Amino acid sequence: MPFQGLILIGQADPKLRPFIYQPMTGHGAMSSQFIFLFFARTANHVWARTYSHAPTGQLVPKLWPFIYQTNDRLKNILQVLGTVPELSDALPLTDDTRMTASVLTSKLYDDLRCDSERENFSKICEEYITCNLPANSSGNLHAIHVISGLLQGPFDVGNRLLNLNGVMQNMITLSASEKELEQIVAVEALILAAAKASHANFITTNGVSLLKDIYKGARSEAVMIRALVGLCKLGSAGGTDYSMRQFAEGSTGKLAKQCRKWLCNTALDSRTRRWAVEGLAYLALDADVKEELVQDGPVLQAMLELSQTSDKTVLYAVVSTLVHCTNSYEQKEHPPEMVELAKCTKQHIPEEHPKDKKEFVVSRVKKLLQAGVVSALVCMVKSDSAVLTDACKELMSRIFLALVEDVCNRGTVVAEGGGKALIPLALGGTDTGRTKAAQALAKIAITADPRIAFPGERVYEVVRPLVALLDPEKSALQNFETLMALTNLASISDGLRKKIVKEKAVPAIENYMFEEHEQIRQAATECMCNLVLHSQVQELFVADGNDRLKLLVLYSGEEDEALARAASGALAMLTASRVELFCHPIGVRGLAIVLNLMNAGKDLAECLVASNLVEILSHLAHLDSCDPERKRVTDAAQACLSKAMDYGLIKPYSYKDGSTLQD
Repeated sequence: MPFQGLILIGQADPKLRPFIYQPMTGHGAMSSQFIFLFFARTANHVWARTYSHAPTGQLVPKLWPFIYQTNDRLKNILQVLGTVPELSDALPLTDDTRMTASVLTSKLYDDLRCDSERENFSKICEEYITCNLPANSSGNLHAIHVISGLLQGPFDVGNRLLNLNGVMQNMITLSASEKELEQIVAVEALILAAAKASHANFITTNGVSLLKDIYKGARSEAVMIRALVGLCKLGSAGGTDYSMRQFAEGSTGKLAKQCRKWLCNTALDSRTRRWAVEGLAYLALDADVKEELVQDGPVLQAMLELSQTSDKTVLYAVVSTLVHCTNSYEQKEHPPEMVELAKCTKQHIPEEHPKDKKEFVVSRVKKLLQAGVVSALVCMVKSDSAVLTDACKELMSRIFLALVEDVCNRGTVVAEGGGKALIPLALGGTDTGRTKAAQALAKIAITADPRIAFPGERVYEVVRPLVALLDPEKSALQNFETLMALTNLASISDGLRKKIVKEKAVPAIENYMFEEHEQIRQAATECMCNLVLHSQVQELFVADGNDRLKLLVLYSGEEDEALARAASGALAMLTASRVELFCHPIGVRGLAIVLNLMNAGKDLAECLVASNLVEILSHLAHLDSCDPERKRVTDAAQACLSKAMDYGLIKPYSYKDGSTLQD
């Protein structure tokens, strides 16, 4: 998976120019690819976007000497993270810059290869925070803003900084300030800090009443919405567990109603409306809130339109809300035995909300499709922004998989460009995200014509993620759906069959032909039936020293009709394309068996003649018999045909060479 770096393009302090352009060489780094760390000091604008370069783990030896071992360059990144735009000495940044810098710190931290390097990273951040905390009011704001940025990037580092002496107390104190800016910065930090259970408990104990007072007494909507989101996050601490509600009955609904009201208010600035989406993302863990949200058309429309604006920092909140509405988040299944054991030991058992049952989820998905969620997701995938992180892509993949779960919805997803959008999601991102996207592609390829779902050359791009899904570590359903999708693709053209072979799918498909699961074995055999039309696959079957042909013959006699049909179909195509198969001893013996069946009686002979076996025998009987091996084949075939003529099942026909066969 490529490492996602950052380009910040603008005007820089002359002191920073020596490390603006540093070529990456050695340790597997790709040639002609570079890192740009270019922070605005006097510019009016900063543009940010992602840049792919060396794989994770290969970048550190060249990257870190330029980041933190010389002139404390990591602190320059922290300075951007801590920038409060409203202050007079703030750097001139765009709305996306801080989030982009958070993504950068996250990628840099993830790329570290040992504990000592991670410890060094954390210590630099700690020193930076402790130097600013005892300072004046603006210094406190700067330090807390840095922690907020790190909580959105390398969370472990941000969480460690929260444990520093006085940090949490400072946040609580500033949130009670009469100054609007201090309240905004502190409440934002409290919202992010509440992700950790220990800190959430601290905030619940010390800050809930304060957040309520801020919400009720705030003079500006900017402060009010942040306090509301803080309450929303604390209220969702129980997750999807119906029995762990944090607030009184009806309180969550009131919070959601206010969030929806602000979201629909187009007179508010995009940042305030973005916070409204954040609040809904937390509250949407409650099934009552999900139901109200999907039934409110204007709110859905406003949320999807907001995701297509220039402010891409709202993307994660939007897709999180959609994941909760579609119930596509990771759900743990509790075996009945474990549930009974928990009851006996009086342990807490998570309780499912009545409105999270399958029929409610199906209904919500249909309403989201009607609201145009697919078009919105397609636009999100296309957005060129560092904010579109791998975690965000994974959530999109989950949503797409939930949308195509119902066969009836797949046509809508394809018509609105969902098939095209899934391909990049299946090729990049987290392992889970790629798996979910590939499974969604498989579901589409099973029921829709791949030439329509993935028009033009795009159909070839679908093969690689599908082949990657053929893995014993994946679920049986994922492997089964992948095999069926590849079967459909292999039936389209020889070019696609060649692509499947090139991606080394044949060994995996052969492996699944031995699977104990009947449906998987059948799907693998059907896929191989279509692949044998390709010459390279045929070579595998005609090569000496393998039992592939024997396996097909064996499966042709299985009681499972679908399996026998697939295996016999593969045999029919192989024997039609590769006559030399009959020159093999097993081919001669097969003809001997056919002759014995003919001799057994007219009824059996009629069954054989009714099949396409006569055409094969006719072709074999007229082969060039100069080769002794081939002569045995032609003699056996002619004997079978002669017996059929004796029964009057076929009529004689004279070739130019004088040989007589059926009409």
